[in-house]
Amino acid sequence: MAIVQRMKEKAGKYFLEREQPAQRERTGTNLSNANSVAFLYEDKDEAYFKQIQRLVRFVHEEYGVRRACALGYVDKPIKQLPIYQLQKLEYMYFTKGDLNWHMKPKVNLMNFLQEPFDILIDLRLSPSVPLDYILRHSKAKMKAGASLSGAEEMYDFSLEVQSGCSLDEYWKQINFYLSNLTLK
Repeated sequence: MAIVQRMKEKAGKYFLEREQPAQRERTGTNLSNANSVAFLYEDKDEAYFKQIQRLVRFVHEEYGVRRACALGYVDKPIKQLPIYQLQKLEYMYFTKGDLNWHMKPKVNLMNFLQEPFDILIDLRLSPSVPLDYILRHSKAKMKAGASLSGAEEMYDFSLEVQSGCSLDEYWKQINFYLSNLTLK
């Protein structure tokens, strides 16, 4: 089974590299000036999901971001979707069953992809081909993420983090830089 998964990932990376990135207006901003912030993440468990919820609430309350939302990838079939994922509008998801044979999402995520978020923050600390497709096709004005995600070339702001870094440690670092970012 692991061999098939690795082949799918290699095929996914191959096709992803050949796709054109979204045409977008690239502008940098900090969290204090952002009107919309989106988070990308790969779901692990309910505790991790609650951390994501706290981050979405935090940017909304602390920085006054009007639109804060999250899109998660759940590496399970839809029938095994955890109950906590069936949430409100600001927490969207797609599942393993929503991917084609080379791991490209085939569900309609056009609303998310077409929205020009001021900042898209990739919370992954490991590679994920399905989320790489989302990252490549998003029209977000600024994309930020960690070097461990394997998608540094798609970011406008990449943060070097150590292997084994927790989500809380990563958030403290990216929050520090994105809240203190000054652009001329």
